[in-house]
Amino acid sequence: MSNEKICVTIKGKTFAAIGEDNLKADDEAFNSYAIDKICLIKEILDKISVKTETKGIIIGHSKNTGNNNLNLYSEFNGSLFYGGIAGVLHIPVTVSLPVKSDSSDTTIMKQVALDVKLQITTKFDVFEKPYFLATMLLYDKLTLSNNTVPTSEDDIYDYMLLFWFKEQLQKACLKGLFKTYRYFEQNDEKLRGTIDIARHIKLNIGQNNGKIAYRYRENTTNNYLNYLIVAAYTHLKEKYYDLVVENIDSNFDLLSVINQLKNDTGYIRGGLKSIISKNLRAITHPLYTEYEDLRITSIRILRDEGLSIFDGEEDEAQGMLFYVPDLWENFVENSMKKYIGCLNDNTVKLSLQTELYVLSKPNADIKKNNKNNFFIKTRPDYVFFNAEEQPLMVLDAKFRPGWQNVMSAECELDSSLTGDYDKCLRDMCDFGVKDAGVIFPFCTSENDEDLFSPENIRHTISCYNETGSFYTIPIRVPSGENVSYSEWRSEFDKTLEDDIKAVDDILSRLKKDANNKVQPGG
Repeated sequence: MSNEKICVTIKGKTFAAIGEDNLKADDEAFNSYAIDKICLIKEILDKISVKTETKGIIIGHSKNTGNNNLNLYSEFNGSLFYGGIAGVLHIPVTVSLPVKSDSSDTTIMKQVALDVKLQITTKFDVFEKPYFLATMLLYDKLTLSNNTVPTSEDDIYDYMLLFWFKEQLQKACLKGLFKTYRYFEQNDEKLRGTIDIARHIKLNIGQNNGKIAYRYRENTTNNYLNYLIVAAYTHLKEKYYDLVVENIDSNFDLLSVINQLKNDTGYIRGGLKSIISKNLRAITHPLYTEYEDLRITSIRILRDEGLSIFDGEEDEAQGMLFYVPDLWENFVENSMKKYIGCLNDNTVKLSLQTELYVLSKPNADIKKNNKNNFFIKTRPDYVFFNAEEQPLMVLDAKFRPGWQNVMSAECELDSSLTGDYDKCLRDMCDFGVKDAGVIFPFCTSENDEDLFSPENIRHTISCYNETGSFYTIPIRVPSGENVSYSEWRSEFDKTLEDDIKAVDDILSRLKKDANNKVQPGG
């Protein structure tokens, strides 16, 4: 292996097993050498985890843990599996590898510098088309079409930056255009400010031109931050023309702001390193706090113009990793609000991440739901209430691949799935309802149609509890094979509406049963 930094690519899928074929290098000696690649991937992921904690690369962290300390992999039955993350990351890593000595045939351990590109997508994104990941990330955020759908995880990274740029620019502009004091130098007959004697002598003495060299200070929109914003917009439009036209230029207010900043700053493409270097200081003025996020995003957009997203530190890293269960939970939430009729007519209310304290302490006031009166806290993803604030059903969003197999009668639940089931039953008991379930993505095939009947998604809890029901609600995801994004999205949207309406039917029945229930003394 050469002494230069070796470019290594690790490709995997969320919750899938880690195999040796997941790792490839541009160095043939590296690929052919007898290295335990699975152990090497584990070592690389360990070192990435340490770096991401300090660099803040992982975003969209778990709502249940409340922090970014997420595992990039897990061990199960003696095998390694990728964790619940997806995205793309470029990061330098140094590892210890067995290398043949130049002077003999012996093998020595040597520190080898790797330039790692980590690409993780979901198991539903097949044929190198991240349709499903892009849809979860960008659903109701950016308008996508066949011309603008991401073709790789790298594109998704840029698309998220484009969305944040658009959103942050909209918020910032509500405060007005950013102004700051700047010094300007002029040489003309309209004196304002302080005469610059040295420059005046150099430029005007002996010229008899009536000009005076001077310097003045002005609070203006012609400043380095606005120049950076225009530079980021220009870079995005050059790279993703159709996407910018559909999502920024189509917004009259945003386009007007961009055009005004171009005129005010006299923007000319070039000198981006200098502009970025002049925007490394955080914006602390209380009037312009919204511009701080926009400043950071603009720098990230221009990261491939000579400066990393971490302000040119030697230990550069670029990219984003997303916690997929959170993406799935947010996607399901938005879909239910869109397609469940009883939520839209306000006869049923959806509560998200409802905290409930359970198992009361002796002599506690159980009417007060706080930690001082109970021992344990629970928090299901979704709790549905009727108009009288009575709980009807609890539901958890799950991305574990095993739940797809539950639709088959021959399936046996592993410990992770039984853990999900136990949690749902506890929540069902804690909220005093008879119905609970999980909602999960299901990779469809032509032979699956019989699996989605109302009878097949409902499960009786036991022979002693036939009144309670546990639901396994699948959201069908097309494979994406040999179809365009528009075709895939059209099929996905249709089945999504049908699958979400299964929840609507359950809630409508539960709401009816609650209304027909005879009240005490009635």
